[in-house]
Amino acid sequence: MIEPQYPTENKGKFNGYQIPDFFIEDGILSMWSEIKSGNITYDFKYQNGNFELINVKKLTNNATKGYTDENTVFTEMNFDLTKGIIIETDEISGAEKPLKSRKKTKLIRPLPRIQDFKFSDKNLY
Repeated sequence: MIEPQYPTENKGKFNGYQIPDFFIEDGILSMWSEIKSGNITYDFKYQNGNFELINVKKLTNNATKGYTDENTVFTEMNFDLTKGIIIETDEISGAEKPLKSRKKTKLIRPLPRIQDFKFSDKNLY
């Protein structure tokens, strides 16, 4: 579930991302990882004899010049897998109100288990 920093498909060159951070808070194992134009956090809870994915939080931006400015749009996605609810919000830093907010439902059963999770699964959420 951890993406190699020097993947063979990249001919051993650095992939540009740091090794993810893991931490435990209130009984939830979280993995924070860098992704293209942002970051993603996976929350796992020990239940039913396994660590199961219960929440995914992703923050991305549309910056194309390598830095953010007053026109950069940040998209925050929060996927509560236990309820099957995905909320996406687009906003500009410093704005009082979001530009757009979307709510979708997507029920995934059984919940993904940590031992079955791969770093390529970041494209699923």
